[in-house]
Amino acid sequence: MGLRRVLLVDDNETFRESVKAALHHAGYGVCAVADAKSALDVVERMEPSIALVDVEMPGMSGTELVQELNRRGASFPVIAISGVASESSSPAKWFVRKPIDLDLLLRVLDDFCGRGMPSSLWMRAPDAARSPPVDLAEAFAR
Repeated sequence: MGLRRVLLVDDNETFRESVKAALHHAGYGVCAVADAKSALDVVERMEPSIALVDVEMPGMSGTELVQELNRRGASFPVIAISGVASESSSPAKWFVRKPIDLDLLLRVLDDFCGRGMPSSLWMRAPDAARSPPVDLAEAFAR
């Protein structure tokens, strides 16, 4: 299995660095950036296995970033993360609320990146244009 690469986009440095450290410790390659423009630059150079995108960021918002990634035909899953925005404000298909439970996040990433069983969530991706994003905390509680 190839390296599982996570693109983490969040303007909060403390959050970004703590999540990056936890994901590195769990065996993930992580590219952590503070803004949407930097994320687009990263995606030009390499395609991540998955992206975690903060919804509320200065400049280009996470919502606008997800729309741009969709416009560019990105084939990797994008999970919106936010402590203030509701999941209905994001065009991402999946959503996790802050503060993030790191155990939950690792289970989600393991599922999406194929470390365990094939992802039932990835296979049943909602159509973001027609339905609200899946709250992954609720989905993994089932």
